[in-house]
Amino acid sequence: MLYSPGPILSAVSVTHAGSALSALMMTGVAIVALLYRPQKRVLRTVGWASIFIFTVYLLNTYIIFLYGAYPDRRLRRLRQSGTAFPRPRLQALASPGRSH
Repeated sequence: MLYSPGPILSAVSVTHAGSALSALMMTGVAIVALLYRPQKRVLRTVGWASIFIFTVYLLNTYIIFLYGAYPDRRLRRLRQSGTAFPRPRLQALASPGRSH
């Protein structure tokens, strides 16, 4: 798969940085919970790691709900004007007055 308009990360919304951070946090907590296996349970049903992961998930979902529908307005304006991903211009190797 190729993305021809330019660098793919320049077209990503800023909201996705928060999603990536929360995914890293949830993965880290899951790994720690697998390694240390907490003995105590909250309300005798779930462990602290499950509650933390669920809380981070809910917060991330709420943030995406608030800000995900409105991507960076500046990037949207640049895309509409056609200057978001300018194509590099090739310069002549020799100046116009010189001949080789």
